[in-house]
Amino acid sequence: MKNLLIPLICFGSLFLFFPSLASTSLGQKIALNILGWKSNSRIQANSMRLSWLGPQTFFHLTISDQEMDASCKQLTAYMPLWRLSRLQGPFTISNGSARFHSSSCQNAALENLEASIEGNRFTAKGSARSGQQAGSFDIKGTLDRFPGDCSLEGRLISIPACLCDLFLKTDQKIEQILGSFLSLEGSIKSKLGKGSFNISLRSSHCQTNMHAEFDGQALRLNKPLTAHLTLTPALNDLLMRDINPLFLTSVQANHPIVLRLSPDNFSFPYAPFNLSSFSIGQASLDLGQVTLQSGPSLQSLLDLLNNRRLKVSRSLNAWFTPLTFKLQNGTLKTGRLDLLLANSVHLCTWGHINLQNSKLHMYLGLPAAALASSFGISGLHPDYVLKIPVRGTISKPELVANSAIAQITAVAAAQKLPLPKVGKLFGKVVQGVAELKSDKDVPPAKRPFPWER
Repeated sequence: MKNLLIPLICFGSLFLFFPSLASTSLGQKIALNILGWKSNSRIQANSMRLSWLGPQTFFHLTISDQEMDASCKQLTAYMPLWRLSRLQGPFTISNGSARFHSSSCQNAALENLEASIEGNRFTAKGSARSGQQAGSFDIKGTLDRFPGDCSLEGRLISIPACLCDLFLKTDQKIEQILGSFLSLEGSIKSKLGKGSFNISLRSSHCQTNMHAEFDGQALRLNKPLTAHLTLTPALNDLLMRDINPLFLTSVQANHPIVLRLSPDNFSFPYAPFNLSSFSIGQASLDLGQVTLQSGPSLQSLLDLLNNRRLKVSRSLNAWFTPLTFKLQNGTLKTGRLDLLLANSVHLCTWGHINLQNSKLHMYLGLPAAALASSFGISGLHPDYVLKIPVRGTISKPELVANSAIAQITAVAAAQKLPLPKVGKLFGKVVQGVAELKSDKDVPPAKRPFPWER
């Protein structure tokens, strides 16, 4: 019995005084190596104070791994020693910083970080920079279980967008769409995964205010949303490709475009995302004046118009009317979009796009003015539109123009021949064409057009 008592006392003493022993110079190296091994990182500290039940305090702490180098003057974790490797629970950080290893976010860092979770109270403030430009953040509120149960408000001013991409793992999409820096101000409230948020977003490429609520599955707007967007290549790929794929191969604008979303029947499913459940009841997109880069779709359109002058141009100016659209069951329904191409050719489009299989059920319209300027056809009603089906897919639209070409050829030929020489039958054809009106399913134009004002 005595032989067992001594080892038990030694083991008990070692167990009882382990935090104190681990806080010594030798013990500290062993403890930090164990923590580094469990967290797959390299951890160093000038000194530390440990206890079984907490708190655990580290002075001049540094942590390095493949993604970042972080340090702080003091970190206090209010948790038992056996949970320290996961750092889950209340803590305070004094004078912290983090520098990130990322080719897409070079020289980006968080600095002057002061943060704490005490009970359910959360605060975090500091600065963020990328290169020579710096921003700041100040967030506070209650944090029971993020994001399920929380109530936060704060301001983020000129935060590097690449940091948001790093934290959210969005592969540079935020930076490409919103620009290098962004500012956010607002609040979020959530209880059991349901709640609301009110956010004002400002960046070099976007300005908008969003008031929305979420229920753990979908996000819905509480107020109309208006966003002023700079048409970056990333936004062009995301937005233009699906809304009007006929000839928008690449679009550039020297002014912000305007996207408006109505809260009526708007629902964005996010857990998980489901295109067939994504609903937009009413929306509009105002491109205004832009520059189109010539591509296969635009070239086929210019072939139809027999316009050699425009065909040789690598880029063309275009002036658009606002486009109205809605999305239901994976099908995008667009209203009539009129445009003036190169200040000379008037066109219009409308129809449906199945976003789930990329199939097109669109129409290209040649108004009377386009028929007159491109083919010399006269005598048509100003509201007349020659309808040409557009089929195929978003990536490969196809103009079904055989019938339209036959009509254009016949009418042009008829108007060039003297009526007395073509006989009564041909004269009736000419008279019938002159009295043609648009098909019943051609949407009416929204006048006056911007270029007529």
